Amino acid sequence: MEELIRWQKEQDREIERLAATAENQIYVPWQIYTATLTGWAATPTSETYYTQSGYRICVAFTVTGTSNATNCRVSLPVTAMAAGFSTIRFTCEVQDNGVWAVGVGRVDTALNTVIRFQPAVGASLTGWTASGTKTVIGSGWYIAAA
Repeated sequence: MEELIRWQKEQDREIERLAATAENQIYVPWQIYTATLTGWAATPTSETYYTQSGYRICVAFTVTGTSNATNCRVSLPVTAMAAGFSTIRFTCEVQDNGVWAVGVGRVDTALNTVIRFQPAVGASLTGWTASGTKTVIGSGWYIAAA
């Protein structure tokens, strides 16, 4: 019985330690958002998530479906800053008409509301094909408008 009481007291101390540590950390859970998708026919399969801490927005996405355009865009959950860090680029995995490659995503500074995607140069892809399977998988971050 004494051993059980000692173990319980150790657990109580550990819970107190974890609670004190958690107060000094910020955890913002991921949220699902419904993105507007451009460049796919009908309704592609998509999963789009974001989290926000202050002005920093992190996004994660997987979108796949039949291509019907030579462009590829996914809307942002929060409007981006008009200049500066909003031009941040990030890599992603893309599929264009069945060919997988590394791609580049960047916040469109003209609209501040979408991420534009492009297959990377040197991957034997010069742009999107308006047919076949189009897929974009990746994550990145940007600065929200004030």
